[in-house]
Amino acid sequence: MTRLPETVTSKVADLFAALHYAADDLKIVGQEAMLSGDFSQVTDSMEACRKLQALELEIKTAVDNFDYL
Repeated sequence: MTRLPETVTSKVADLFAALHYAADDLKIVGQEAMLSGDFSQVTDSMEACRKLQALELEIKTAVDNFDYL
C-alpha cells in the first residue's frame, strides 16, 4: 500500500478536525434555533451537518487507498 507524504497526512488530519469543529458548530446553531422555535433553521443546520458527515466519509474512502495514519 502506498504511504502518503507526512505533509499530506498532517493536512488530512487537520481537515478532519476542521470538519468536526464545523459539525459541532452546526449542532450548536441547531440547538439554539430549536430553543428559539426557528425550525427551518434547525432543518437547515441538520442538513448541513449531514453533508459534512457525507464529505468526511467520501474523504476517508478516498484516503483509505493509502496508509495515511
